[in-house]
Amino acid sequence: MQRSSSALIPAARPVMETYVRRLGETMCLGVFLRGCVLFIDKVVGDDTLSVIGPRLGARYEAHAFASRRLLLADRPPAATEQQLRARPLRVRTTLAPVDVDDLMRQLEEIRRTGVSFDQGETVQDVGCVATGIRGPHGEVIASLSISAPMRRFAQHEPQLVVAVRGAAVQVAERLRASEHPAGWRVQDAAAAPPA
Repeated sequence: MQRSSSALIPAARPVMETYVRRLGETMCLGVFLRGCVLFIDKVVGDDTLSVIGPRLGARYEAHAFASRRLLLADRPPAATEQQLRARPLRVRTTLAPVDVDDLMRQLEEIRRTGVSFDQGETVQDVGCVATGIRGPHGEVIASLSISAPMRRFAQHEPQLVVAVRGAAVQVAERLRASEHPAGWRVQDAAAAPPA
């Protein structure tokens, strides 16, 4: 089920602002569009050396982005591999994966763990962790990421992973609550036997 940015942004923005105030690092919200990640919102960290993040409204096909890999990992593997083999992989730094087989192994790991990392593969000296905002059937409807200068990212990676996962769950809950006053599992509640 595809969510429009008109629903995603109001659900995500307050959560992103809260986490950015707490962490001081930049958060971005992205969706999958025609094989690319489209960043639809971001909140820039308040540290003097914060990562500015991607340009909003621009589509990025670079496979090195943690958000794009996260979104690719939720797609059918055969179709994803075909898409990746259709043209050479674009790289932004020497750390980016250039082999489709290696990238497919990374996508399998992302499917298993639910998180995607970029450790200087898109922008040198910038680390990023992304996870999915899940819809009512467990599908990834958007990516949420936290980026930081690599030194801070390396020092705080476990906390950033916990934070981005927690933020994604909160955004999903806000989306569900906005769809129905009683929450999003309306179909589940209707199917449940009376108490």
